Amino acid sequence: MVAPAMRTGPRCTVLRGVLLLFVSSAALGAGVFQCQTDAGGQCLFEVDFAGHATSRLSGVGNCSCQDILKLNHAGIKTLSPNVFALPGLRRSVTQVWLQGNEIERMQPGIFEPFTGADANIKVLRLDQNKLGTLPAGILSPFSKTLDVLVLSSNPIGSLDPFIFLPLARLAQLYVLNLAIACLPEIPKNSPPVAVTRDTGTEFCIECKDAGQTLYPGDNFCKQCLPGSYSPQTTLPKFGNCTACPPNTMSQHGSTSVNQCTCAPGFTGPDGGICIPCSPGTFKDSNGTTKCLNCPNYTSSTTASTRIRDCLCIPGYSIIRTGEQVGACGPCGRGFYKAAKGSALCR
Repeated sequence: MVAPAMRTGPRCTVLRGVLLLFVSSAALGAGVFQCQTDAGGQCLFEVDFAGHATSRLSGVGNCSCQDILKLNHAGIKTLSPNVFALPGLRRSVTQVWLQGNEIERMQPGIFEPFTGADANIKVLRLDQNKLGTLPAGILSPFSKTLDVLVLSSNPIGSLDPFIFLPLARLAQLYVLNLAIACLPEIPKNSPPVAVTRDTGTEFCIECKDAGQTLYPGDNFCKQCLPGSYSPQTTLPKFGNCTACPPNTMSQHGSTSVNQCTCAPGFTGPDGGICIPCSPGTFKDSNGTTKCLNCPNYTSSTTASTRIRDCLCIPGYSIIRTGEQVGACGPCGRGFYKAAKGSALCR
């Protein structure tokens, strides 16, 4: 949609249920907003912002939860604390756009008029302004309604760590081109929130439970992967799970090095140095159990993990008849076997 050319006085246009407000003032104060239908069923909008004349005209659409309040590229630098405290606004508007202005700070509680059972703000656009931060709790009025939040292209250097958590319906978050070092935690909504952010911008989340960490690219804490552990109760960022000692294994979410147990084919104390099973032995489970000897006349390589790794030594072959099927017996008179393995004597 191409906006009409700007002119000195304010102008209100309704197109397809979209309310466009064009204002020339740098400071937008309180005013009056009315939405009703005339005898012909058309929408009537009346907007009277402080210091401006009243504009009244009709357009196509209906006034019930269909309209976008657009205050884009209007040169707005400040917003009065009660600018949105306009009769009828809460029931009539589903999207608030303040894109491309010069707003440097938002007043705490400025969005409180959108609180209530009849409020239905689904989209909030604050991109392309000069915001350095947002007050804690400023988004709480949208906790049950907001689907899309756009904060991109602002010099935001810090945000309250809980600012996004109340947004139980948030589906899309746009945080490109910010000056922030890391992003606050986002709610664990279903489906997960789609976050559009700069490459390399991570989430500054402290994982408060031992056995958890924040892996690069994630926005919530996860259990340490198998083969690692974390005894810490507060992790500063991501990548804080410690790898288990060599030749050991651990379960998801391990919290102690003692949960790193020797892998199959290795033996030793939990959390300690695990040495490989010597030739002629094997170990098929993890833990502190000792390596087991291979059956008679068989041998295995170092760090064998299965009894099947125990193969008949030279001069012996698998017995295929009688009660000892599978065991190794000596080659008969006139036969030989030069190598270890399952081959038959010949």
